[in-house]
Amino acid sequence: MAFAWEGLELYAALHTGAIWHVGPHSPSTLMMTLPSTPVSMSWSPQGMLVMTTETNGAKHLWLVDRTQQSRSVDLLATVSGANVNNVLWARGRIYLTDFSGGRVLTLDGDRLLTIAKDLQNPSEMTVGSDGTIYVAEFGRRAVRRIMP
Repeated sequence: MAFAWEGLELYAALHTGAIWHVGPHSPSTLMMTLPSTPVSMSWSPQGMLVMTTETNGAKHLWLVDRTQQSRSVDLLATVSGANVNNVLWARGRIYLTDFSGGRVLTLDGDRLLTIAKDLQNPSEMTVGSDGTIYVAEFGRRAVRRIMP
């Protein structure tokens, strides 16, 4: 399961691939269903970013159009060896964590660039108001800062 907030609006993705919109003053509505299991979500100016994984371990990063969900595209379709598990939109870029490889990456076209390494099982990320990215380093029970 994954979720993302946009103001007072909650978007929740279930293990079935279904993405639901939950507003404070409206009934829950099904937005769309993705073909694999969502594990992480984030908002970008272009739409919702949804990281999914398949039972065989294949990863996908879906960019879901805000107005036409049927125009979703997989941003990792041309990226080889993408072993990523979390997504964050910050500072005008897409950031991803590589839990087993101990890295924080950024997506640059069809390449993954390493921006932090030698971490122990980095997982969840968030961004502060000053643009600093914070990464939960599961293996060290710590939170690391990545400066802007």
